[in-house]
Amino acid sequence: MLEIGGHHASAGSSVSSANLEQGIAHAERVLQLYRPEYDPLIITFFADHSASASRGWHVAALAALGYLDRAQQVAREMRAFFEQLGHGQTHAQGLMFLFLHATVCRDYAKAEELGRDMKRAGEQYGLPAYVVFGEYFLQCTTMDPVLITQATHAVRDMFGFKCMTIGMSVMRLADAQLAAGDAKAALAAVEGGLEWLRTQEEYYFEPEILRTRGDALCAMGDLAAAEENYEAAISVARSHKARLFELRATMGLCRVWQKRSRAADAVSALRPVYEWFTEGLDTIDLRDARALLDELGARV
Repeated sequence: MLEIGGHHASAGSSVSSANLEQGIAHAERVLQLYRPEYDPLIITFFADHSASASRGWHVAALAALGYLDRAQQVAREMRAFFEQLGHGQTHAQGLMFLFLHATVCRDYAKAEELGRDMKRAGEQYGLPAYVVFGEYFLQCTTMDPVLITQATHAVRDMFGFKCMTIGMSVMRLADAQLAAGDAKAALAAVEGGLEWLRTQEEYYFEPEILRTRGDALCAMGDLAAAEENYEAAISVARSHKARLFELRATMGLCRVWQKRSRAADAVSALRPVYEWFTEGLDTIDLRDARALLDELGARV
């Protein structure tokens, strides 16, 4: 059973540090070792259930790697497991993993639903911390920079919570600030977020933060600096084998090139990344990539 706990912990540390395939290997090993009769001991020693949490890390890794249908399947398996188990901490934490996945996939309507579920689970099982987490995560699904800032500070400073949550909320904050027309504030948010993530050695969201910095610089009219950040995001994403994040950064770069009348170069860059994907073709990112290729004059 200690081996299960070790692989559970290693799955989390590997995915957080962007060693995605290693994280999957540890998560799969947990399930290979798991037996239902271990449930009482696992819950006693580890507070939350390794067979649920390891699936949560598995989902996060699969999504970033671009295996979007498989990520959805593991997410469904995790939810079925923690709902059948009936253990409060495992249930609430499982919803947190599902919230993270919905946010990674930019499905904010689903994320809002999961935030409400998390709050209800905290109330149902007498877990006040998860009631608060649910409330703060709900704030992160809004497009209100003030609410998102409050939530980010609360989770980071009051709870000292990491596990990629800060990277997730920083990007959401920057998106809200960009939508409000405040590109300077968005740039400051991602600069602070990037510094914090690197200090914590949590690199899962690093390519996404670099991409978002590119978005802020683009909105400020500094296309050369935006291009540099998109290229940096692509390079980091490739080093992580994070195809989903590479796709997003490539779309950002292509939009800069489109402004510079380099549509042919944009198509050459985006098409191979888009065509790598064989699943999740109806997800938000793949639809956006297909639409951008059409806009650039390419036939998909």
